Amino acid sequence: MSVQIQGINEFNRKLNDYQKQVSSPKVKTRILAAGGQKVKQAAAQAPTPKSKQSHFYYAKSGKVEIVSGNLRKSMKVFRGKEGDVYVGPRVLRRLAGASKIGQTAATSSGYYAHMLYKTASAFRVRIMEAALIKAQGAALKAVEKAFTKFHNSTGI
Repeated sequence: MSVQIQGINEFNRKLNDYQKQVSSPKVKTRILAAGGQKVKQAAAQAPTPKSKQSHFYYAKSGKVEIVSGNLRKSMKVFRGKEGDVYVGPRVLRRLAGASKIGQTAATSSGYYAHMLYKTASAFRVRIMEAALIKAQGAALKAVEKAFTKFHNSTGI
């Protein structure tokens, strides 16, 4: 007595197609970015320092005001090429006509984040890793939700 299973080749092909879709960098980044947003929200809160008043940056073009809370507003989720996601302070390359830095998230710049704790690795350990630990549960739930949404949209 033997059992014949029909459609096993089609089933294996569909599983391989699904695996290729999930492992593509674009999809992987989209799924992981949901968790990165939760870490970003945690990094924009309490252990990240916030000055009590505005301070100034002296550039070639003159004196530029840095608004209190600039570093918290500069937190951003960066998307890597291989599907990786990074969270950290955004740095403006140019101050193109900006009279104030940090009024909005678009004009904020965390170029001095590493100076607060003497090294970039100390900033990462004290601020970014603390934010990751704080938001770990919420980030995992967000990644699960994004994956479920992707899975349901594939129709498999």
